[in-house]
Amino acid sequence: MFLLYNRTHEHSRERERERDRDRERERDRERERERERERERERERDREIRDREREREEKKSTKDLLKEKEMEEEAKEKKKAERRAREKEAAYQERLRAWETRERRKAKEYEKEREKERLKEEEREREAKRLKEFLEDYDDERDDIKYYKGRELQRRLAERVKEAELDTRDRQKEKEEIEELKNRIFSGDHEDPNAEFERVKREKEEQYRPRLLIDVNLDHWKQKEKEKERELERQKARERDRYREVERQRDRQRAREEREKYVLQQAAQELAAVEAEPIDSDSDMDENHYSPAPPEPDGNSNDDSESTKWTQVQVGEDDSRHSFTSNHDENPPPPTGIGMKITLAKPITFSPSTQQPKRKKLDLREVFNPDEDDSNTQVKKRKLVPLDYNEDKKGKKDKDGEKKSEESLKSQEEKKKTIKSLIEKIPTEKEALFAYQLDWSAIDNSLMERKIRPWINKKIIEYIGEPEPTLVDFICSKVLAGSQPQVILQDVQMVLDEEAEVFVVKMWRLIIYEVEAKKLGLVK
Repeated sequence: MFLLYNRTHEHSRERERERDRDRERERDRERERERERERERERERDREIRDREREREEKKSTKDLLKEKEMEEEAKEKKKAERRAREKEAAYQERLRAWETRERRKAKEYEKEREKERLKEEEREREAKRLKEFLEDYDDERDDIKYYKGRELQRRLAERVKEAELDTRDRQKEKEEIEELKNRIFSGDHEDPNAEFERVKREKEEQYRPRLLIDVNLDHWKQKEKEKERELERQKARERDRYREVERQRDRQRAREEREKYVLQQAAQELAAVEAEPIDSDSDMDENHYSPAPPEPDGNSNDDSESTKWTQVQVGEDDSRHSFTSNHDENPPPPTGIGMKITLAKPITFSPSTQQPKRKKLDLREVFNPDEDDSNTQVKKRKLVPLDYNEDKKGKKDKDGEKKSEESLKSQEEKKKTIKSLIEKIPTEKEALFAYQLDWSAIDNSLMERKIRPWINKKIIEYIGEPEPTLVDFICSKVLAGSQPQVILQDVQMVLDEEAEVFVVKMWRLIIYEVEAKKLGLVK
């Protein structure tokens, strides 16, 4: 009985499970049919959209298609014209920078020539004054033995022979110049060659006629007056040179500001070209198909305090780093619809939060006389010294201090003598200097960064007129690589022209001195 009950119960459970499985299969089939119906509806919607698009395309006339094509061609031509204009502007700016660099270099050369002539003039005046005083105090009986007897006489005779040879050479050169001038005038298209030749000859004679520096026939006070006048003229010339230097600095500042504006405009144009939306010529587009509006600017941008901030633009390059500032009050670049971060072929980042510290304004006296101590504007506080009441200890300390100071003075004197002898050992002739055997193991990055690189950077600024980090890095890498000075001279000659040889000779003397001083322990 119990077994029969169990079998019946098992059969009923089996039938129940079978019914559950049937119901599950039915639900799966129903879900599959529902998915199929959904896919069919989706395909129907796609067909309707395609039909509407086809109908819209068919409605377009040939005139609209031609208009679209013309607008696309105009947009392409406009982009090409803008690109050509940018390329022309970049080429012009490059030529302008080269011309400005050349003008600065030439102005510096002319300035050096004027300074050299001024120094020669002052030296001639000093020599004339010294000779005048010497002749006024000269006594034949007393001074003939000293200046015109024995070895001194032989030396003066030898100098006179050399002077006569130089005079003969100068006369011959002058004759050749006159002959060349005569041939040039007579071969030209002058109405009266003889009169023209005489006029040019008189001008040259006037040019080479010796000027009277000191007139011994004048009274002493008149002579002083003339010297004062010449000193005033030299002072005015120096003031004019300083004024020209200030003007050149202002011109460089204006050129730098122009370059800043140009870079900002170029950045805005590049950004506009990159972020420009494609032209949508479909005037019959559905209302749901619209181009996205540009993002709204930040609300803080209209704040008055933000409008007075400075924007720092940093051009990130591996070889050079330039930074400049531009005020927002100037003509800003056109709005481009994006933030201030700009990514181009060479990354340019605008960081409004970065503010450059303002430079301290210098007085003209500080600019032209930096070594003068202005005690009126800067008062130093006196250093307080503690009182020492123990006289015995104080006396011992004074003796110890005196011994130490004497030892330090001796060591300083020895160091000065060593440095002087080291400098005298360094060759001055180019061939001997370039043939000097260097200990290349002593030239490391520390020596380069502390001593050699600052000197090279300073000289490049003096020669070119502006920093050139790329050229400085190139020269330093050549020195670290152990290149010969002739190779470095050939490399920098294209940039520095006739000043390249002087630069390389001075640099090589510096390198030899620093290496030998390092080996002797004169530098840390």
